[in-house]
Amino acid sequence: MFKVKNKLLALGLPIISLSIFITYTLDALVAKKQHRQAAINQQQAPTALKAAIEALRVMEIKIGQDYGINQKEYAETLAQTLLIINQADGNHQALEAVQSAAKGHQLALQFWQCDRTIGYKQMHQCRDKALTSVFGKYPQIKAQALAAVEGENRPSISTGLDKEAVLQAIWNQTSSETSTAIQTISKTTTTQQLSSIFGGNQQRTLYQ
Repeated sequence: MFKVKNKLLALGLPIISLSIFITYTLDALVAKKQHRQAAINQQQAPTALKAAIEALRVMEIKIGQDYGINQKEYAETLAQTLLIINQADGNHQALEAVQSAAKGHQLALQFWQCDRTIGYKQMHQCRDKALTSVFGKYPQIKAQALAAVEGENRPSISTGLDKEAVLQAIWNQTSSETSTAIQTISKTTTTQQLSSIFGGNQQRTLYQ
């Protein structure tokens, strides 16, 4: 009886050891996979953010062309840009600037699309509504607009404003926000590069 138990115990020990080994190995593989995925995510996040900034730069280039950009192309380019921006992650300050610029472009398109409204009065009602959002986001544009129509007796503020001038004022702001994102990324990249260069040599001395 005792011999049988001893044999069972003898057989059980390798099985238990094997089970522990397999569990440990699986845990190690899972941890390694998670670490690898985290590293991939860290690499992809800045890349996605840079892609978002580049998409905004493409918009700026198209807007600044000698022949300008038409409303249809602007809407299509913005739609593509928003898809890229929605995937962006990383530096909070740069991402905030990117998202702010995207919102500005959306407001510009909203204002611009009022051209499709049938009827002069209805078109300006549409523009006034769009301008309310523009003024809320960019107080400096509101101040410029109010100064432009000061002393004029007009049925609505948009009737006293040049459409192209309004769009350009918004684009000046989005351009500034895009530049902020670029500068922030540049500073972050430079800091990381310096950290990599000097951080890895902390143990060195002048005599090494």
